[in-house]
Amino acid sequence: MARQKATSVMVDLLKTALAAGHKAKYVLFDSWFSNPQQLLDIKKLGLNTIAMVKCSSKRFYIFEGESMQIIVEAMLATVQEEFHIADAQVETFYAKFMSKLPESMQRLLQAA
Repeated sequence: MARQKATSVMVDLLKTALAAGHKAKYVLFDSWFSNPQQLLDIKKLGLNTIAMVKCSSKRFYIFEGESMQIIVEAMLATVQEEFHIADAQVETFYAKFMSKLPESMQRLLQAA
């Protein structure tokens, strides 16, 4: 194991724990382990994952059919409800908000 990547070691340790009779439904970890292959390897073991995910302009994470765009939509709906503003004002707010994000994040949210 000393010459393997930590992400590979983690999957091997999970296999060892399951083989020893330990039972689990979920694996909880930090974003450091949350790359797509890692998540697939854990799912192949019959386990679900709870983890922070890395934001990337090259990866798109979807949960129950929803992309990260749902975060922006929830924020806009909350702003409109709390401040009682018109749709046109929400659109202006959205445009200003998006313009302040890094381009990679803008592309990620617009592609969603």
